[in-house]
Amino acid sequence: MLAVRQRAIRFSAAGLYDADALEAWASGGSEAELRRKIETTAAFVAVVDRQVIGWANLDGAEVDQLYVDPDYGGIGVARRLYATIEDLARAQGARRLTAVASVRAMPVFRRFGFTEVRQDERYYNGHAYRVADMVKRLAPECNQRRGCASDYTNLIRDCLAVEPRATAHAPAALSSSLALWISVASSSCTPLPMRSRQSRR
Repeated sequence: MLAVRQRAIRFSAAGLYDADALEAWASGGSEAELRRKIETTAAFVAVVDRQVIGWANLDGAEVDQLYVDPDYGGIGVARRLYATIEDLARAQGARRLTAVASVRAMPVFRRFGFTEVRQDERYYNGHAYRVADMVKRLAPECNQRRGCASDYTNLIRDCLAVEPRATAHAPAALSSSLALWISVASSSCTPLPMRSRQSRR
Protein backbone atom coordinates (compact mmCIF):
# COMPACT_ATOMS: atom_id res chain seq x y z
CA MET A 1 0.00 0.00 0.00
CA LEU A 2 2.92 2.35 0.57
CA ALA A 3 3.99 1.62 -3.02
CA VAL A 4 0.54 2.69 -4.27
CA ARG A 5 0.90 5.99 -2.42
CA GLN A 6 4.38 6.57 -3.82
CA ARG A 7 3.37 5.77 -7.41
CA ALA A 8 0.26 7.93 -7.17
CA ILE A 9 2.31 10.90 -6.00
CA ARG A 10 5.24 10.49 -8.39
CA PHE A 11 3.14 9.91 -11.51
CA SER A 12 -0.29 11.46 -10.94
CA ALA A 13 1.01 14.65 -9.30
CA ALA A 14 4.05 15.09 -11.55
CA GLY A 15 4.43 18.71 -12.66
CA LEU A 16 2.13 20.10 -10.00
CA TYR A 17 4.89 20.62 -7.44
CA ASP A 18 8.59 21.05 -8.06
CA ALA A 19 10.64 17.85 -8.39
CA ASP A 20 12.28 18.06 -4.96
CA ALA A 21 9.00 18.68 -3.18
CA LEU A 22 7.31 15.88 -5.11
CA GLU A 23 10.01 13.38 -4.12
CA ALA A 24 9.94 14.55 -0.49
CA TRP A 25 6.19 13.98 -0.44
CA ALA A 26 6.45 10.55 -2.07
CA SER A 27 9.30 9.35 0.13
CA GLY A 28 7.80 10.60 3.38
CA GLY A 29 6.16 8.19 5.75
CA SER A 30 6.77 4.51 6.37
CA GLU A 31 5.01 1.16 6.35
CA ALA A 32 4.75 1.34 10.14
CA GLU A 33 3.05 4.74 10.01
CA LEU A 34 0.71 3.52 7.32
CA ARG A 35 -0.18 0.43 9.33
CA ARG A 36 -0.93 2.58 12.39
CA LYS A 37 -3.20 4.79 10.28
CA ILE A 38 -5.05 1.77 8.89
CA GLU A 39 -5.46 0.19 12.31
CA THR A 40 -6.76 3.38 13.99
CA THR A 41 -9.14 4.67 11.30
CA ALA A 42 -11.75 3.21 8.94
CA ALA A 43 -9.63 2.07 5.99
CA PHE A 44 -10.78 0.68 2.63
CA VAL A 45 -8.68 -1.16 0.08
CA ALA A 46 -9.32 -1.68 -3.65
CA VAL A 47 -7.93 -4.99 -4.94
CA VAL A 48 -7.52 -6.43 -8.45
CA ASP A 49 -6.00 -9.86 -9.01
CA ARG A 50 -4.80 -9.96 -5.40
CA GLN A 51 -2.97 -6.66 -5.91
CA VAL A 52 -3.77 -3.51 -3.93
CA ILE A 53 -4.50 -0.76 -6.47
CA GLY A 54 -5.95 1.90 -4.21
CA TRP A 55 -6.93 2.76 -0.69
CA ALA A 56 -8.65 5.43 1.35
CA ASN A 57 -9.46 6.08 4.97
CA LEU A 58 -11.95 8.00 7.08
CA ASP A 59 -10.59 9.60 10.26
CA GLY A 60 -13.55 10.93 12.20
CA ALA A 61 -15.27 13.18 9.65
CA GLU A 62 -12.15 13.70 7.51
CA VAL A 63 -11.31 11.91 4.27
CA ASP A 64 -7.73 11.53 5.40
CA GLN A 65 -6.05 9.73 2.48
CA LEU A 66 -7.18 8.61 -0.96
CA TYR A 67 -4.66 7.12 -3.40
CA VAL A 68 -5.08 5.08 -6.58
CA ASP A 69 -2.34 3.41 -8.61
CA PRO A 70 -1.95 5.50 -11.80
CA ASP A 71 -2.27 2.35 -13.94
CA TYR A 72 -5.89 2.19 -12.73
CA GLY A 73 -6.67 5.90 -12.94
CA GLY A 74 -9.73 7.15 -14.76
CA ILE A 75 -11.92 4.04 -14.36
CA GLY A 76 -13.77 4.97 -11.19
CA VAL A 77 -11.60 3.45 -8.45
CA ALA A 78 -11.26 6.73 -6.54
CA ARG A 79 -14.98 7.43 -6.89
CA ARG A 80 -15.89 4.02 -5.54
CA LEU A 81 -13.50 4.35 -2.62
CA TYR A 82 -14.91 7.78 -1.85
CA ALA A 83 -18.52 6.59 -2.14
CA THR A 84 -17.83 3.93 0.49
CA ILE A 85 -16.25 6.55 2.76
CA GLU A 86 -19.32 8.78 2.39
CA ASP A 87 -21.74 5.89 2.97
CA LEU A 88 -19.92 4.99 6.18
CA ALA A 89 -19.90 8.62 7.35
CA ARG A 90 -23.65 8.88 6.72
CA ALA A 91 -24.27 5.62 8.56
CA GLN A 92 -22.36 7.03 11.53
CA GLY A 93 -24.51 10.16 11.52
CA ALA A 94 -21.98 12.61 10.07
CA ARG A 95 -23.46 15.82 8.69
CA ARG A 96 -20.36 16.89 6.79
CA LEU A 97 -17.04 15.59 5.53
CA THR A 98 -13.77 17.49 5.31
CA ALA A 99 -10.57 16.95 3.33
CA VAL A 100 -7.20 18.63 2.95
CA ALA A 101 -6.62 18.30 -0.78
CA SER A 102 -3.40 18.59 -2.74
CA VAL A 103 -3.35 20.48 -6.03
CA ARG A 104 -3.84 17.12 -7.75
CA ALA A 105 -6.79 16.17 -5.54
CA MET A 106 -8.67 19.49 -5.58
CA PRO A 107 -10.58 18.83 -8.84
CA VAL A 108 -11.27 15.25 -7.75
CA PHE A 109 -12.93 16.38 -4.53
CA ARG A 110 -14.87 19.07 -6.40
CA ARG A 111 -16.32 16.30 -8.57
CA PHE A 112 -17.30 14.48 -5.38
CA GLY A 113 -19.31 17.54 -4.31
CA PHE A 114 -16.81 19.27 -2.03
CA THR A 115 -16.39 23.03 -1.94
CA GLU A 116 -13.18 24.88 -1.21
CA VAL A 117 -13.00 26.76 2.08
CA ARG A 118 -9.50 28.21 1.66
CA GLN A 119 -6.11 27.50 0.17
CA ASP A 120 -2.96 27.51 2.25
CA GLU A 121 0.62 26.28 2.32
CA ARG A 122 1.40 23.34 4.59
CA TYR A 123 4.84 21.99 5.35
CA TYR A 124 5.69 18.30 5.10
CA ASN A 125 9.08 16.62 5.10
CA GLY A 126 10.87 19.96 4.77
CA HIS A 127 8.86 21.37 1.85
CA ALA A 128 5.86 23.67 1.43
CA TYR A 129 2.80 22.43 -0.48
CA ARG A 130 -0.23 24.36 -1.66
CA VAL A 131 -3.35 22.60 -0.41
CA ALA A 132 -7.03 23.39 0.02
CA ASP A 133 -9.28 22.84 3.00
CA MET A 134 -12.49 21.43 1.52
CA VAL A 135 -15.88 20.49 2.91
CA LYS A 136 -19.01 18.63 1.83
CA ARG A 137 -22.26 18.87 3.72
CA LEU A 138 -24.17 15.60 3.94
CA ALA A 139 -27.90 16.14 3.79
CA PRO A 140 -29.89 13.05 4.86
CA GLU A 141 -30.97 11.20 1.75
CA CYS A 142 -31.91 7.78 0.44
CA ASN A 143 -29.93 5.96 -2.21
CA GLN A 144 -32.03 3.94 -4.66
CA ARG A 145 -29.44 1.17 -4.86
CA ARG A 146 -28.49 0.94 -1.18
CA GLY A 147 -31.45 2.43 0.67
CA CYS A 148 -31.34 5.06 3.36
CA ALA A 149 -28.21 5.70 5.39
CA SER A 150 -29.83 4.09 8.43
CA ASP A 151 -30.45 0.94 6.40
CA TYR A 152 -26.80 0.89 5.39
CA THR A 153 -25.58 0.48 8.97
CA ASN A 154 -25.88 -3.30 8.92
CA LEU A 155 -23.95 -3.53 5.65
CA ILE A 156 -21.18 -1.39 7.12
CA ARG A 157 -21.05 -3.60 10.18
CA ASP A 158 -21.15 -6.88 8.27
CA CYS A 159 -19.05 -6.10 5.18
CA LEU A 160 -16.57 -3.43 6.10
CA ALA A 161 -14.91 -4.68 9.26
CA VAL A 162 -11.28 -3.61 8.92
CA GLU A 163 -8.76 -6.44 8.58
CA PRO A 164 -5.52 -4.51 7.94
CA ARG A 165 -3.17 -7.47 8.20
CA ALA A 166 -5.06 -9.49 5.59
CA THR A 167 -4.88 -7.11 2.63
CA ALA A 168 -2.07 -9.08 0.97
CA HIS A 169 -4.26 -12.18 0.84
CA ALA A 170 -7.45 -11.14 -0.93
CA PRO A 171 -9.84 -14.06 -1.52
CA ALA A 172 -9.67 -15.86 -4.85
CA ALA A 173 -13.26 -14.76 -5.61
CA LEU A 174 -11.90 -11.28 -6.24
CA SER A 175 -9.16 -12.35 -8.63
CA SER A 176 -10.90 -11.01 -11.75
CA SER A 177 -12.74 -8.02 -10.32
CA LEU A 178 -12.24 -4.85 -8.38
CA ALA A 179 -13.62 -4.99 -4.88
CA LEU A 180 -13.47 -2.84 -1.83
CA TRP A 181 -12.10 -5.72 0.11
CA ILE A 182 -11.75 -5.30 3.83
CA SER A 183 -13.00 -8.49 5.41
CA VAL A 184 -13.24 -12.03 4.03
CA ALA A 185 -15.38 -13.12 6.95
CA SER A 186 -18.74 -11.90 5.65
CA SER A 187 -20.33 -13.86 2.81
CA SER A 188 -22.88 -11.07 2.33
CA CYS A 189 -20.30 -8.80 0.66
CA THR A 190 -20.64 -9.00 -3.12
CA PRO A 191 -17.90 -7.29 -5.14
CA LEU A 192 -18.89 -5.41 -8.29
CA PRO A 193 -16.86 -6.23 -11.42
CA MET A 194 -14.62 -3.51 -12.82
CA ARG A 195 -11.95 -3.94 -15.46
CA SER A 196 -8.58 -2.27 -15.35
CA ARG A 197 -7.66 0.36 -17.91
CA GLN A 198 -5.39 -2.17 -19.67
CA SER A 199 -8.13 -4.78 -20.01
CA ARG A 200 -10.42 -2.30 -21.76
CA ARG A 201 -8.00 -1.74 -24.64
